[in-house]
This record gives sequence, structure tokens and C-alpha cells, in this order.
Amino acid sequence: MRRGTSRRLWGVILLLCLGAATILQLRSSFILRFFGAGTALEPSLSQEVSTDASLNAHPRVRVLLIDGLGAMQADRMPTLMSICHQGLTLEVDNGFPTVSLPVQHVLWTGLTQQQSGILYRLEELEDAPSLAIPLGVEGSVAVAESHGAIINSFGFSQTLPASASASITRTGTGRLVTPEFMTAAREAVRSPSRLAFIHFLRVDEDGHTFGRESLEYRSAAVAVDGLLAELVQADPASRWFVLSDHGHRARGGHGGAEPEIRKVRACIAGQVPPSLRRAHGRLTLVDYSRAIRDSLGQQSPQESLGRPLREALARTEAQRGDTTLVSVVWWRGLWAAVALVLGFTLALCCARVDHGGWGTAWLIAAYCGVLFFAGAVTLSNSAVYPPLGRDLMCAAGPGWLVFSWHAWTRHHAIAIAPWHYVGAMVAPCMSMWIASMVLCGGDLALLRGDPPLIPVWTAHASLFAVMSAGGCAMAAVAIVFSLWRGRTRSR
Repeated sequence: MRRGTSRRLWGVILLLCLGAATILQLRSSFILRFFGAGTALEPSLSQEVSTDASLNAHPRVRVLLIDGLGAMQADRMPTLMSICHQGLTLEVDNGFPTVSLPVQHVLWTGLTQQQSGILYRLEELEDAPSLAIPLGVEGSVAVAESHGAIINSFGFSQTLPASASASITRTGTGRLVTPEFMTAAREAVRSPSRLAFIHFLRVDEDGHTFGRESLEYRSAAVAVDGLLAELVQADPASRWFVLSDHGHRARGGHGGAEPEIRKVRACIAGQVPPSLRRAHGRLTLVDYSRAIRDSLGQQSPQESLGRPLREALARTEAQRGDTTLVSVVWWRGLWAAVALVLGFTLALCCARVDHGGWGTAWLIAAYCGVLFFAGAVTLSNSAVYPPLGRDLMCAAGPGWLVFSWHAWTRHHAIAIAPWHYVGAMVAPCMSMWIASMVLCGGDLALLRGDPPLIPVWTAHASLFAVMSAGGCAMAAVAIVFSLWRGRTRSR
């Protein structure tokens, strides 16, 4: 091989390595933006809100939230379902993303996540939101099994445990124990306070650790159902609101917009007007928040889109769509389509007979590998988040095998036309990464703007960034291999 040709190939290798490193760095910046503060936007819901209240004010309101409880598991809990059958059995759409603190921000303020800009918040809020329901109830109390940062964010007069570091401990038999939690919960329920909030965490803990289909998850739900019976018996005269903030995927995890995670079982019981009692109804979380506010005799804020319960239940099926989800702006869809067309056209132009089709083949094999080994590509999948994308890179193994086989069989053509090879093999994946970034509102600088949180496309932008970086690295290895084979044959 000539010296000039060899230098040219090493230049291509260097650029590919720099490209892979740059893409991973951009992806890391992109993921960090998930957790940034968002700007308040126009809500995705659009509806006129009545000032009439369907629920009369009640002297005592008790809200029980079972963190991480999916609707399917909730329907197997006899105590929970008996509470529902005494009043209303509801399906509540909690919106996107399905993260505990932002979802509870919707519950306690009546503002959608898009209205408040609280989208993927994990840390305790510095100040309680001005519209928080507990601020308007003197002596309100909240008790959490763990993660006190959540209940400390919404202006309750008293929160237990007082420390955000309190946590759930696990015994040798696997039983979950939270010291003094039930004692504090019973006292809160029996207290004269008009508003008491009990936050169960053990189901969510086991959902993360073992997954939705595990025995541990089901056992935690059974245990909570027993505790729920104790609390209701402690104050049967209260009006009870029981719900969850999200479900879990089969392997554990939440955050995405999957219906089985986003839509949860909820109940309202305790002096509910007979005309409102029904076996099943559908609400958005802002509607459910309005029901709590009406039960406390508070006036619904003008900004809230929560409807009175009677009006919300009367919506037609056509109005019960996924109205809480963020939609892609049409012009972003157009630009994404342009990016895909340009990328695949470039790949076709670069693909000679030796390269034809392989750029798409390894991409399909890699994506199928991710689906099989890591699961569906959503924000509920923990593999989407690590900065270096190790889990996604490993799961895409079948694609790397296809890539390697092509490099092994076509090394002569690679050495002759390296840029054609790179275009044919890498351009399809790069175009898909750029298209998904455009769809979720990301820019190439990735250093400014609101959190790029869009169902489906945000998670795929993370995946395609990993695959683009891996494709650049594999192409560099393939060119090195072609150099080595060329020198070996020339000896």
C-alpha cells in the first residue's frame, strides 16, 4: 500500500474516533438536560373550565398515594377495590413524564407539567408552589414511608418523617419495614386536620428492584392493601382519595409515556353523591386534583384546567384520548423527514456493490438486539440514561457482528474508498439520530433550551446517538483492519 494512501486512511480513522467521542459527549449533555428546569408552556389540554363544584366540601379529606402501583396490580387488591366500589372507580391519566415529584406537583397544584415547567424534577423544591392545596389548609399533615423530599415540597404544615434521608429497610426474609411509619400514618388519619396525605413507597421500591411481574412486587402490594385497610378503619367517616403516581414496566422502571405506566387506578369514596357513583370513569390528573380541592372547599385557580367531577366524567370517548401527552410540532416532523431523506440518499450514493445495503442491515440488527436484550426504547428503560451508553452498546451486539462480518469480507473495497464506506455504513444511523433530535426539540449544540422530553423520540435520540458513535468506532476499526490485511498481503 502506498504511503500517501496509508496516511489518508489514518486521517479518516482519526476523524471517525473524534466523531465517536464528540457524539457521546453531545449525548451526555443531552441527557443532563432532561433534569433541567423547563419553561411554562401552553398546556396540551384545551378546555373551558366551570367554576361549579360537583363534590361538596367535607370536614376531613384523606389522600393515600401508593407509589409505583400499576392498574393491573391495583385491581387485585381487595381493600382498594372495596373502597372504589363504595364511590367511584377511576382510571387517571397522570401525564408525561411519569416521575413521582412532577406528577405529585400536578396533583397538589392542578397545573399540568407543561404549565408549571416541572417535568423531570428529582430534588426537593426550594419553595412550595403558590397554588399548592396544602398551603390553604391549616394543620395539614403528610406522612411518607421514605423519600421525604417529595412531601416536603408542597407546603404541608407537618411532614413525617422530617428528614428526607429516611429510607425503607429490608429484613432477612425480604419484608419491607419502615420504622414508625404506620404509627405516624394512623395518627395523621385520626387527627382533626382537614387534610392528611399518606405516601406509600414500598411498592415502588420493589418495582424498581424486581420489576412489575415479580413476586416481591405483588407481595408489597398485598402488604400495602392490608395497611390500607387499617387506615380506612381508623377513620371511616373521612372522604378518601386513593391513587398511584405511575406504574412500572415488566423489568422495572418508569418515566415514559406507556399507557400501562401513565394510566393508573384511582378511587374516591366517602359521601360521594349517588349520581356520581359508577363502576368506571376516566379522568386526567388535573381533574382528580380539582376533586380534592372541591372537597376541601377551595376555589379552583384560574390557571388550572381541572374540571368539576360531574363534567369530567361526562366527556365523550372522543375527548378521552391521550390529551396529556406532548405532541411534536409539525415543522419539526418536516425537518426530521428531510434529515432522513438526505441521510439515506447519501448512503445510497456512497454504496457501491461491495457496500450496498449493509448500512441498513447492521442498523436493523442492532435495533432488534436492543429490543430483545434491553427492552422497549422509552424513558422508562434505565438503559437509556447512562452517559456512555454501555448497556445500549452491549444490547446492540448483533448489529456489531453484522458490521464486523461486512468489514471482514469487504476489506479491499474499504481501503480503496474509505469515505464511500463510511457514508454507506454510518450515514443511515446518523440521519436517524439527527431526525430524532429534531423531533424532540434538541439542537446540535445541546447547551440551551428546555428539557427535550417527548414521548418515544427522546429515548430514541439517546439510542441512535449510541449507535452512531458505535458505528463511527466500528468503521474506524474496519479501516484499521483493511490496512493490516493490505500490509500482510504485500509481504
